[in-house]
Amino acid sequence: WVPDLLDLPHGRCGSLEGHPAEVAIAERWLWRLAQKNSGRSYGINEVEARVGDRPVRRPDGRHALPLPGPIESVSVVEVAGTAIDEANNWVVDDGHLVLIDRTVAWPSNPDPLADPSAAEAVRVVYRRGTPPPPGFELALSELAAEIVADTDPHDTTRLPQRLTSITRENVSVSVLDPLDLFADGLTGLSQVDAWLGSLPRRQARHRGTKTSTRLTLTTGS
Repeated sequence: WVPDLLDLPHGRCGSLEGHPAEVAIAERWLWRLAQKNSGRSYGINEVEARVGDRPVRRPDGRHALPLPGPIESVSVVEVAGTAIDEANNWVVDDGHLVLIDRTVAWPSNPDPLADPSAAEAVRVVYRRGTPPPPGFELALSELAAEIVADTDPHDTTRLPQRLTSITRENVSVSVLDPLDLFADGLTGLSQVDAWLGSLPRRQARHRGTKTSTRLTLTTGS
């Protein structure tokens, strides 16, 4: 998940619009550092799910589709190839897809491997994950600008060492793991470290009963 390049604050290199590769690297680095510092994973991907289970009843009496979450938003719900409109039919509630209209004809035995138009097919396209806390755009802009400077032989960077390489103009090169560059999880960049320091730490959770869901997932960018 990366904001529109035009929406990012301008870094020391000016607009980042012409540097999508550097922004993408900075994004990956921030996710890795965030996980190291807080134990939490951030980022959102578009996922297509072919569901193999019927809706399950929740404690509040409503029914929810058993999808891996958290669900940030849903764009498509299809049953037997027919789109089910959001209005009065389903809603995203606390990271779950909750069905409102129980009159929708749900397959008695949904098949995740069925053709999308088959009677037993249920297809959902949704955005899965946790959006980053406030300050992410500033941190991303600062780090991306330093990566841009690092790849410019006429500029200097505040990164601890030069990147091995980068991808630009169809030239593919390798890039260092941020945990190799920043062993203590901090970068020395003010906006980046302020954002990393603001992340809530994940609390240890007790193991509970796991439920099994039959589905196939396809993850987009």
